[in-house]
Amino acid sequence: MENQGDTAHLLARVSTLPTLPSIPYNNYQRRRKPSSKTKSTPSMIYNQGSFSRAIGHAAAETYLITRLSFKLLSYLGLGYRWITRFLGLALYAMLLMPGFIQVAFYYFFSPLVRRSVVYGDQPRNRLDLYLPAKIDSPKPVVVFVTGGAWIIG
Repeated sequence: MENQGDTAHLLARVSTLPTLPSIPYNNYQRRRKPSSKTKSTPSMIYNQGSFSRAIGHAAAETYLITRLSFKLLSYLGLGYRWITRFLGLALYAMLLMPGFIQVAFYYFFSPLVRRSVVYGDQPRNRLDLYLPAKIDSPKPVVVFVTGGAWIIG
């Protein structure tokens, strides 16, 4: 019984709210202009305006975010010289990325690469073996030793 009293109390509060003037719903609706398109023309022609508007909107948003980012970085005490050097470094890394991806892909997915071949008792005694594409005749061997400063042995 207590729940019914609470509901009645809430309904009484809701009914005391001011009401909007009674304006018919039809006045709020926008009227559509009659379409002059014929059904034989493709609708792709008419969507180009919205696509170009979307591109313009994206460009404006990108410009705004870039400008605000530069302003924030300048407020943080980072000057334009630091920012331009960082952007140059990022561009340089992006230009080098295809070469690194190609080498990494060859290293991890080529059947001609044998990775982590164990040659001793220690956990770090491992080597990578790169095989030639054609093994029809003897090939020269190249050994590349890397790591450390030759201090320990």
